Amino acid sequence: MTIDGELESRVRSALDEEVGQMAPPPRSLTAASHARIAWRMACFVASVLVGVASLILAFATVVSLPSPRVHEQAPLASGGSSMTLHGALLFSEEGERLMRSELPSAADPTVMGPLPSVDLAVSPDGDFVGYTVERGPGLGELWLFEVDSGRSSQLVAGLGTLTDPAWSEGGDRIAFVVHDAQEASLMSVPSRGGEVEVLQTLPEQVSALDMTSDWALAAFVPSGRQDMYIMDVAGGEVSRAWENPTGSPVRPAWSPSGEELAMSVRGQILLVSPATPDDVRRVPTTAEVFEIDWVADGVIVFSGRSVQGEGDLDIFAVDVTTGSLRALPSTLKDDRSPSFLTSG
Repeated sequence: MTIDGELESRVRSALDEEVGQMAPPPRSLTAASHARIAWRMACFVASVLVGVASLILAFATVVSLPSPRVHEQAPLASGGSSMTLHGALLFSEEGERLMRSELPSAADPTVMGPLPSVDLAVSPDGDFVGYTVERGPGLGELWLFEVDSGRSSQLVAGLGTLTDPAWSEGGDRIAFVVHDAQEASLMSVPSRGGEVEVLQTLPEQVSALDMTSDWALAAFVPSGRQDMYIMDVAGGEVSRAWENPTGSPVRPAWSPSGEELAMSVRGQILLVSPATPDDVRRVPTTAEVFEIDWVADGVIVFSGRSVQGEGDLDIFAVDVTTGSLRALPSTLKDDRSPSFLTSG
């Protein structure tokens, strides 16, 4: 190499070294590193927030979930529930015959006799059934069926359409509703036959009515409307017990003590007390409910299905506080069959 070439080479090396010392570190590499770190931190924070949100949502879901399905809480087979019921379960099968099941036995129901019933009510001692029959428009009759002998005798006819029979506490009289073209009236007749007595004129036609065991109060639903009203039978004063927001048909049933009123609404059972009409409770069960009646305070029997829209029609007993369910022996084939349980 010549001197000139060597000198030129040294100069270039010196210049390159000086330029290298003056140049700042590559900013693009530092920014990329910071960006990656920021991204990882953001992902970590986001994952923590998502985890916390999931825990909050899971807790809220557990708190707000309805009660477990009844058929998962307790077996529906006879004897699978803690409820032990003693007496006779009587029900109308397809509105054609009266059936009877002895409880707590799981034996098949027996046929007590033909019973072309529209509405029926069992006497307090379980020995008689008062039932209404519709022979044609406005041609209603009230009959008495003797359970042991299977004999029926007519008590009332020729007054109009008759519905909603109810026994007095002593079993000596039967109340019923008379519908004619002008008005509806609450009347009664001796259970062994006799003169009809007018208890009270109802303010309008009704689609359903039930009385307390002492006949002091009558809960009724006006025809064409589905709100629940309570009438003082002696004085005739009427007050609204429950404003129905669903517009669906309602069937009332007083508890034996008269302190609670059960209502079958849209396949569910609602409870309301006349003392606190704004406090409406739902019986915690997923069963589909049609006709209802009380066994005792705290227990209701009903015709329906164990789960809404699923299974065969049957008769069940339900604890109104816990919602625990027990299937009772029956042979129902339609949802119009009422059910009753006597203590005899």
